[in-house]
Amino acid sequence: MSTKKTGTKKALIQRKSVSRLALSALLRMVCSYFFSAVIFLAIASTENRTLWKLLQILSAGILVSFLYVLMWYDGDRDSNLVLFGHVDFDPLRGIKAGLLAALPAALSYPLLALAKATESNPLFTVYRIINLPFIGFMNLLASSAYIEDIDTRFMIAMAFVPAVYVIASAMGYLLGYKHFSVIKTIAFKNRREKN
Repeated sequence: MSTKKTGTKKALIQRKSVSRLALSALLRMVCSYFFSAVIFLAIASTENRTLWKLLQILSAGILVSFLYVLMWYDGDRDSNLVLFGHVDFDPLRGIKAGLLAALPAALSYPLLALAKATESNPLFTVYRIINLPFIGFMNLLASSAYIEDIDTRFMIAMAFVPAVYVIASAMGYLLGYKHFSVIKTIAFKNRREKN
């Protein structure tokens, strides 16, 4: 919470702390995990490879969009608070919240390394569940669902999963702060092309 004196009145402006913002992001991630589970069940029942790949991309896209939208609105709100002098601008706010939100994925990577070192399929299954929105990409990189078949390429690629959370959060916050809406830009561009 930040306070600043304006004239003779003391203005109290509430702003979510970075940890509270990250908690909101984690809650949204839980929602995206639910949608990912539904998508995963849909993937399991289809033989159409094209649909299978599209549903996997959709699963990761849901996670990214949930984080992006939350951070965009926070950046948009902060822009107004900074404009009227209620709070100071923190350009790293989105990155900080993204780092905190990425903790479960980052902390699960040693679990993957341990699963690979001990060739433990139950640990590998737990890792896959923790990173459920990316299970489609895991399936594309891995030749099977068994830890014995996982190669170095898979291990390196999965090390970058937490970066997805941080990048989505940082971009959402900064673009929100600048009042730049990707959806509105695309919609207005399509309207201009039609006219």
